[in-house]
Formats: sequence, C-alpha cells, structure tokens
Amino acid sequence: MNKFSGVFPLILLFFSFLHAGTNQYFSYQSPEILQQDITVSIIGPGTMPLKGMGTGLYAIVSPDNIEGTYDWEIVIGRDKVEIEYEEGPWVWIKPIEVSDTSKDIVVMVEFSPIDPLMEPVYDFIWMTVFDVEIVNGEDIYSETPIETEFFAGEKKVYKAKVKPDDFRWDYCEWVYPEWIPWTRYEPETEYCYVYGVLPGYGTLEVHIRKEDSFEPAVDGISFGIYSANIRINGKGEDKEEGTGIYIEKGKMVQVEIGPSMKEIGSPEFVEMTGPGEIHFKIEPVEKGEKISLWEYDDVTNTYIQRQFPYTYSCTPSQQNPFLSKTNLYIKGEQVSESNQDIKLILKGYKLSERETTAVDTVIITVFRIDVKLADMDEGVEDQTGLYLRLNDDDDDSDTEIDNQDNKVIGEDDLVRLEISCEPGDLPGNFTLSWGNNIKLWERTEKETEITQSQYTSEQLPETCYVEGYNVSNTIKDTEIKLSYQAPDDTQAEDKAKITVYAVELTGPQDVVVGEQFGLTITLSPPINTNATISRVKGTSYNETYRTEKYWNGSGDLLTTDTYIHRFGIKLPEPPTIGFVNSVSILITQYSLEDFSLKVEIDAFGGAIKNYVATKEHVWMRVKSTYFRTDFEDEGVDWPGYFFNNLPRVALPYGVPSLMNTYVILTEDISSDTKVEAKVRDRGPWFPFGSYYPKDNNWYNDYWDDAGWKHLAGFMVGLIRAGDTKYYSINGAGIDLSEGSIKGLRGQNYNPNNWPNPHIYWRFK
Repeated sequence: MNKFSGVFPLILLFFSFLHAGTNQYFSYQSPEILQQDITVSIIGPGTMPLKGMGTGLYAIVSPDNIEGTYDWEIVIGRDKVEIEYEEGPWVWIKPIEVSDTSKDIVVMVEFSPIDPLMEPVYDFIWMTVFDVEIVNGEDIYSETPIETEFFAGEKKVYKAKVKPDDFRWDYCEWVYPEWIPWTRYEPETEYCYVYGVLPGYGTLEVHIRKEDSFEPAVDGISFGIYSANIRINGKGEDKEEGTGIYIEKGKMVQVEIGPSMKEIGSPEFVEMTGPGEIHFKIEPVEKGEKISLWEYDDVTNTYIQRQFPYTYSCTPSQQNPFLSKTNLYIKGEQVSESNQDIKLILKGYKLSERETTAVDTVIITVFRIDVKLADMDEGVEDQTGLYLRLNDDDDDSDTEIDNQDNKVIGEDDLVRLEISCEPGDLPGNFTLSWGNNIKLWERTEKETEITQSQYTSEQLPETCYVEGYNVSNTIKDTEIKLSYQAPDDTQAEDKAKITVYAVELTGPQDVVVGEQFGLTITLSPPINTNATISRVKGTSYNETYRTEKYWNGSGDLLTTDTYIHRFGIKLPEPPTIGFVNSVSILITQYSLEDFSLKVEIDAFGGAIKNYVATKEHVWMRVKSTYFRTDFEDEGVDWPGYFFNNLPRVALPYGVPSLMNTYVILTEDISSDTKVEAKVRDRGPWFPFGSYYPKDNNWYNDYWDDAGWKHLAGFMVGLIRAGDTKYYSINGAGIDLSEGSIKGLRGQNYNPNNWPNPHIYWRFK
C-alpha cells in the first residue's frame, strides 16, 4: 500500500462520493495519465452471496493497445472476502463473511503501463457479501427456533431475513416443488405461507438476488408434515375404520398415540424431533360412556383412570425425539348397543386444535360372549368350575342307568347351559366346544343330542342341557368353551370348567345294636378334602352310669356293679375327617331304632350323601334260650342252638347285656307302685309250651338259612300259638301279647318262683 500513501485520502473521499450514487464500479486516473488519456476500469458484480461460489472481476484498459501489469488488492474488508485467484486483468473474489453494512468492501486494481512506460492508473469497486435465512415469520424477533415439523392442518409463516440489514435486494423468489400434494404455499415477497395438507416430506427454498450478483443467496428448509396416529390393541390402520376395533367388556387393551407418516409408506409411528411443543388429544365423539381411558404408572405399578377428552403434550428435540406414547389403555365398560357404535378421534397439533386436519379416527365395538352354566358367576366358572354329578342313577326306573339311556322321563341330573353374545348383531362365527366327559342335549328328557359347534349371532342365545357322562380323571379336566374371532382378528373366549364326579357311600345293609360298623366314602376323581358326618334322624348319643337291683335264686335283693349304659348313635369325634379319595367312618348305634345319617363332603361343591337304616334293618344280636334243666350243658347256648322242643325266646346278645326295652306290667302291686320288667342277659321268656308258631315250620326254615339269621327275624309278626287275641310278636323277640304279660305277673308275683334261676327282675 506504500505506493498509494500520497493519494489515499483523496481516493477515500472519491469513494465516498461514488458510494452515495448508484454506480457499481468506477475508475480513477492521475492528472498525468488523464493528459495521456489512459484509463483502467473494473468490470464485474458488486455483490456476492455468502454461500455462493464467489465472483470474478475484470480490468479493462483504454486504449486497449497499452501493455502493462495488473495488481489486485482488497483495500477494505479483508475479513469479509479474499482473493482466491488472479491473473492479469482477471481476479476471483471469494466470500468469507457477511458484510456488516452494504458496500463495506473495497477491491482495487492497479495498472502499470510498460509500453509506453507511464505512471500507474487505478480503479476501485465497492462490494457487498450478502446472505439470506428463512426465519419464523410470525415472531421474527423471538429466539423461537423455526418449526419445520408440524401437523397437517396447521399454517406456518416464514420470512426471508437478509444480511446485512441495509442490503437492498432486487428479487425474492420462493422455490417449492409444487407437484408434492402434502402442502399448499402462498409466497408474498419476503414472506411465504405454508399449509400442511397431507403427511409427507419436502423442501422449501428462498432465493435473494441483486441484479448485478452472479448468483442468488439461497437458504432452504426440509419439511415434515405429520398425521396423528392412534393404534389400539396393536391393530393396523386398515382395521380402525374398516372392520373397526373390538374390545371385550371388562378388558383393557393398549393404546398408542404419536406422529405418523404411514400414508407415504412409513411405519405407523415415526420420530418427531421438533422443535416446539406438540399436543395429542383423544376425544370420543359417539358412545364414549361405553369405554374408559387408563394410564399405567410404572413407578407405582398401578393403572390410573383418565378422563375424556385427554391431552398429552411433549417437546421433542434432536437429543430426545418423540416416537409414541405407549402406556395408555382403553377398557370396555359397557357392551355396545350395536356393532361399531363407538367413535373415537385423535387430534395432533402444535399451536391450536382449531381447524386441524391431523385427525385419526377409530371405530370401536365393545362386545361380550358368554357361557352361562347353572347360573354360576363368571369368576366361579373358570376358577372353581361346576361339579357335575355323574348321571348314574335311574330317574325313570326303567332299570337302565340314565347316562346310557337316551330318553329319560323325569331326568333331574342335567344342568342348564346358555351361550350368548352382545351386541346381537356381531359379525362372524362363534365356536362351541366341549369335552368327552359330558354330553349336551336340547332338553332334559335327553331325546335329541346336540352336536352343532358353529353359530352366528342370529342363532344366539341358545339354551341346552349338560349331562355328566364320564367321570373326570382330574379336577376341572373338562370345559365348555365359546370362542369368537372378531373381524379385526381379536380372539375372545368364555369358558366354564367342569368336574364330572361320583361319590359312593357304602355301608352295611343291617346294623347290629352295640357293634361298630363303617361307612366308606369313595371319591372320583381323587381329591384331598374333608368329610363331615352328622345325625339326621335318631337318638343323639349319650351315656349314663347305672346299677340294677335284683333278687337272686335265694330271694335276696341285690345290686349289680355300676356299668355304663349307652344310648343313641355314636359318631366319630371330631365329626370331620380329612382324606384323599377314600375313607371309612366308624359308627356305633346303641338304640334299637331306625336312623339316618348325612355325610357332607367339602369337595365337589359340598356333595352330600345320606345313609338310611330303616327299622327292619336295625337288629340286636340274639340267641335262643329255653327252660333250664339240670342235665343240660349251659356252654352250648350259642346263637341258633336248639337242643329240644322246650319253649324258646329270642334274647339280646353282646354288650351291653341289658336291652333298652321295658315291659310295663298292667296291674299295680300297690296303689302307688307299678312293676316293670327289663330284659337281662337270659331275660324273659314267653310260654310257648309245646306249641310252634302257627302254621310255620320256623325250625326248619332257620337251618335252611345257614343258621345265621337272627331268631327275631323269624319270630317278628308271627302269632303265639294259643293266643286268642292274635297279638303279633315284635322284632326283638319279646312277646307283648296280652297272655304273655299276664303270664309274667301271675296272681302271686314272685320272680324267684320262675324255673330259670338266671332270670332276674327289678323294680324301677
């Protein structure tokens, strides 16, 4: 710059003058050169974009036949531009930084003539490095980042911001690929209005140009226009408004909401990086009361109910992009009145939901299919199930077991089954299935067996009856199931578990007083359970200590040793017994009376079995006795022993030896005393004399029966020979006829006058 030191102040003054004008370039010559009429002029643009390739300048000498050398130099603004290349009259200027103000860069060329040799001449050009940036046109003074990702239906305003601020451009052009249908744009000088119409990607550019610039300053942005997407129960977009989404009543299904570009082939949910806050709003528009919204809290591991409409907001960024919210759930609260009667929408927006078209719509049906078995609750049907007794009785008394009989009048062991669906116009088929341990019948009489397995909603509800046909191998091994596949491929089923069981209670046909007997319970299938036995009819068990007064063979009044006298039915203590599969319960009946017992089993829903012993089947052990004679051996008086035709009587046998039956004499001993007789070990007899029971050879019948039937069994109901009043003999073998009682008392009653010294009597 030394060679310009003398003239530089003048040059700057001249630059200032030209800068105030409109020229883009100028030339200055010394007075000497002017006299010789030699000039140099710079030809080229005075502006260049920052992001451009730069600009070229050319120096023209006049007259053009003058030869010399060229020297290019940046006089002002070396921080803004640099010389990238120069050769003779040519120079290439490369931009480095945007100008602070317009024309704050000065580039000079010096031409030194060598033929003829003369003083150098100079020319200067004022230049500007300019740039453009697309900014938020609605609030250009805020620091809010420009929004290039937004939802369909929203409008964005962009502005072309040019630097330096005082730069005056000639042309502003917004360049946009009009063939992409996802937006609509309206350019307005430095402003451009962009409307999101459909989801998609695209670019928008702004070009700022000065007439003398070699190329424009360009800035561009890439757009993402998103739709709002809701996905329920993992079903695809094609199901949402096509078949609709099906939700079982009482069940929760997952809900996902987020940005989407599925319309252009993207996955259902795509990342949104912002900038700016985004909002999603879920809102039912029809029958919203039939569903509820829940949000899962993974901190407390609980579901929290949310109210409709529900809004979720977040601020995605490059560091934390948003894909979808996945912890929402919809629950079917009430069954739909008709198929596809619930409508739900999701809106997506950034600033306002008004007039947004970023909407996703879902049609929902809340449905229910039901297997109703024997009026059980839903929880019981699957958890405990129904205990169904094996149909092994004979309700119509035709000697054929009912589960092998196809027509049973009066059948009472089948249970009612109803299958149904709601709403009543559900499309598709329903499949009914059941196990081999049961059969289904149209009616309880078992005339028509059901084999149909496929139904439509028009055929429901359907009622039939279930029979226990085979015993289950294990608990709940049989089920009745109604299955349904909804049009959106949702699988649903309702089922009821069944255990076909058999409980067998076996016991003796005849019960002997004072002797323990067993009732055996056998369960099929085997199960660990308890059985409780209780008395339904008969005397409750009790015991008392007693003594007896009697006369011995010498006529002395004596008292027996104290003994325990037992009455009633003695059951196990405690009455509840735990067992698996089978158990025997030991019982003793101490009273000569009919009775009945109930066994209640915890398993199989509290199955109950009864054991009944009628009067004809409650016996006492007896032996035959007769008048004692001196030559007879007392050691042979075992049951059924007959030595001769002396009169005999059936007597109690076993412990206790005192029979619980009193014979009350009909005449008084005195005015305040009555006499009663009680059977003892060899107790009272009745005077058969030489008579047999009338018209009955019971002696021979006894031996024909192998000798083990109770003698009382032969005697009961017979008439004592010689009894004119025909009083029958009772089952205990005690003759209560008029003649027998009078014969016991006699005119002068004295028990020691009886022939048998082992017969004792006492006063009550």
